[in-house]
Order: sequence, then C-alpha cells, then structure tokens
Amino acid sequence: MLLYCIMGVTGYGTRRFWLHKKLGVSAMRRIVLLLLCSLCGSSLAEGTAPPISENRIKTLCERLKGDDRTSRHRAAEELGKSNDPRALKLLLDCLKNPNTDVRANAIGGLVWLNDPRAGEPLIACLKDDNSHMRSQAAFVLGRLKDPRAVEPLLVCLKDKESYVRSSAADALGLINDPKAAEPLLACLKDQDGFVRDAAAEALGRIKEPRALELLLASLKDESPFERESAARGLGKLNDPRAVEPLLACLKDENATVRENAAAALGKLRDPRALETLVIACVKDQEYDVRLQAAFALANLNDPRAAASLLAYLDGKEANARVFAVQALRWVKDQRALEPLVALLKDRSINYLAAEALGRLKDARAVEPLLECLNDKADNPWAKSMRHSAAHALGSIGDPRAFEPLLACLKDEDMGLRYFAAFALGNIGDKRAVEPLIACLNDPFRGGETANAQIVVRNARCRVISSLGRLKDPQSIGPLVSCLKDRDASIRSAAAYALGKMGDMRAMEALKACLSDKDEAVRNTAAGAIADIMMANEEK
Repeated sequence: MLLYCIMGVTGYGTRRFWLHKKLGVSAMRRIVLLLLCSLCGSSLAEGTAPPISENRIKTLCERLKGDDRTSRHRAAEELGKSNDPRALKLLLDCLKNPNTDVRANAIGGLVWLNDPRAGEPLIACLKDDNSHMRSQAAFVLGRLKDPRAVEPLLVCLKDKESYVRSSAADALGLINDPKAAEPLLACLKDQDGFVRDAAAEALGRIKEPRALELLLASLKDESPFERESAARGLGKLNDPRAVEPLLACLKDENATVRENAAAALGKLRDPRALETLVIACVKDQEYDVRLQAAFALANLNDPRAAASLLAYLDGKEANARVFAVQALRWVKDQRALEPLVALLKDRSINYLAAEALGRLKDARAVEPLLECLNDKADNPWAKSMRHSAAHALGSIGDPRAFEPLLACLKDEDMGLRYFAAFALGNIGDKRAVEPLIACLNDPFRGGETANAQIVVRNARCRVISSLGRLKDPQSIGPLVSCLKDRDASIRSAAAYALGKMGDMRAMEALKACLSDKDEAVRNTAAGAIADIMMANEEK
C-alpha cells in the first residue's frame, strides 16, 4: 500500500495500472518493499539502535525541520529506530508542522517506532487536507493494530483518492476487526484495482467467507479486467478452495488473467498446482505468464518442480526447452547444475543456461563458465555467450574468475567490458580498482549511433557502480570528475557511488551538484550527502 502513498505524491498515479499490468503481482510486491525501504532508509530487519546522545538529538531535531528532504527523512528514520524515549515526542511534534513534507517524514519515523501512543495523533492525520498524509497515517495505524482506528479508517474507505482507500483497506485487514468485513466486501467492486486487491487481502486476514464466493463468481465474468482482478484477490484470500478455479484460469484466453492466476497460485503454495504450473512455464506463449508461473513454482518450494522442468531439456520441442531453462533461473535447484552445464555447449540455448547457473551460485559452475568466457570465436553466438558467462561469474562471485574478468576490461567487445566491469564489483577484489579507473577514461568507442551511445553510457555506469562498491579511496578523484560529465546518468551514478563510499572528501563536489540542471542528479547528490554525513557521524 505504500506504493500508493508515494505515487500520490510523485504524480505517478496515472501509471499505476500500467505498472500492475506490465510487471505482474510478484514484481509489484517487490517494488512495494523497495519503496518501503526507500521511505525508511534501509531494511526493516536491521532492528533498533541504542539511545542517542543529547548533541545528536539536537542535530536530528534541526534536520527534522530543515529544508533538505533527504536529511529530514534520514533523521526521522534514526529517531524511529532508536530506543530513545524522547523520539516519540519529537516525531509527534513534527505532525503539527505546517510543512507537509515535514509531517510526512515524521510518519516515516513512526513506522519504525511502532509505539501505540502514536495512535491518536495518527488518527487525527486521517483528516489531514493532504491525501498523502491520510494514506501514510492509515499505513502506520495498520501496523500499530490500534482498534481505535477502525471507525476512522472505515470513513477513509470512501476517500476520493484511491490510494487512501487502498491504505485504509490494508490497515483494516491488519487490525483484523470483523466489523470491517461488510465495508471491505463493498470495496471488492471499487473502480480501482489496487483498492480491490487491498480489500481482498484484508478480507483474507479477517477470514470473511463471503469474499471467496464473490471472487469466484467474478472469475466467470465476461470482462477480462474483472477476471484478472478476481484472480489477484483470490491469491490474497489464502483460501485453498480457490486452487482449482485458479488452475482453470491458466487456460483463460486472456494472457493477463493467466498471469495473475499463476501469481495467485504462487501465493497459495498448494502442491496441487505444480504440474499445471510446469506446463504453463514451458507451453504458454506469453513471456509474462511463463515468468509468473516460474515464480509460483519457486514459491511452492517443491523438489518435483525442478525434476519436471529438467524432463523438458531432452525433449524435441525447441520452445519447451528454452522455456524450461528460463524457468530454471527462478526454480533454483542444485540438481539442475549438471544438465545446465551440459547445455553450455548448445549455442541455441547456452546463454540462458549460463544465466541460470549464475542464479544457482554454485562454485562447480565456475570452470565451465570460464571456458565459455575464453571462447573468442568470431560469431554472434560466442559473443552473446561470453556476455552471459561474465554476468554469471559475477553473480557467483568466485575469486577464480577475477583474473579472466580483469582481462575482459581490455577486450574489443564493449558489451563484454560492460558485464566484466560489473562482475568485478561483485567479486570485491580491490586489485580491480586501477583497471576500472582506467576504463572511466576509456572512451568506450562503440560508434556514433544512438544505440551505441546508450551502451557506452551503461558501460560507464557499471564501472562507476563497481568502484562505489569496492570503496577504495583512490576512486574518489575519478568519481568526483564524473560529477562534471555532460551525461546526467553518469553524474547521477557517480553521486550515488560517492555516497555509498562515505568519504568526506567528496562533500564539496556533491554540494555543487545540488544546483545541477538535472533533477535526478540533484536528488541523488542530496541523498549521497546525507549518506556521507550519517556514515561519518557514526564513526
């Protein structure tokens, strides 16, 4: 639901439908988690920090009310994650600030604090003039599970903004009060798909039996949009009675319905779905359907899934072989290692086998992948295979790949240099720093066409990213120079890398980027400055 909160502020509300259709439910779930981490600064798994000093409290107080958005939300996060008894009052005081951004950042801190005393002030925020505030407040109230919020949240189910309605439905499901069942059932007919999804998930938590009947009926609707929404909702209800109807939906004429049915089956994790999902992985002609079916198989965590997919590798159907290997990238099973290694010699499918081996992260694949990396045959298959091998070796991160990947930085194939640069950052050997810096000064000549220039830009961004991850001080100067590059993508990548390095020597150059003509560069520089300040204050 936080996706809604952020879209409401950033103006991406009109793209929600496209995102949901294009990325699918599983991908959307990952995006929501990433956005939550973006709001709160890092992973929820990190836990809370010890109480903070008086001087630090004063500094955080100033930042909470300052002009820099990134500094405000980092300060709110630190307060929220602390065990300091003063944090609650500071954050609640900010809820009264006339600046909407300050109030929003305070709510971001309250997500972490998880203090029931925040309930009443947050309930008051449900009436805020700013819809983002209403949505954020609903989000936190759901996590607090405050029963006093039920009636105000029921009012929010009729809010004019769909992302507020969605957050309210989500919160009501977390509070798990049966009195919300009837209004949530009505939300299953909301005009907005995200609201319907949130209502279905909430009803699943409340265990409202009527929801299943309504959604099963919608699976037979003439409209593919209704069937698609019903499939998503059934996945969220977590009711095993939905399995058979969803399996039937994998034969629906509409690809998006099939895609969402597969995703729903992945959530239900019922072994009855295994064989039908395998067939969808290798037979369906739509990539998004196959992908969601593969995700679903991975969620089942059933050893029979890999065995069923491997059976298609020796089959006569060329497409089924390709699709089976694609699925094995997600259904990670060590039994697939030897068959995938054998496929490295099949030029029609070897690049996909390499990608799957990279995801397995099994050191036994390193030597076969190195052989592919060193294959310099002058044909497009060998070239593509070398790219995939470099990427896979980087994913595995085995030090045996360091020297061969380092040599690839001097290869004539710019694409190979691109993959090798990123792979070296993953391996983490600082001997790569000087060669990578040299690559920054390499013009990456690839022609004057638009596509060639895009590859050049992406290659340089990969080099910059690796230097940032290696965190070697000698990279500071070259990365600072990149802040003046004519390409905004390069400037932004350099700012991000410098922020992750946490070196104060980059501060002045990053401050200069706050007046960059490109908004993305300005925002990235602001985040980098906050990262560096936080890193050095903790030392």
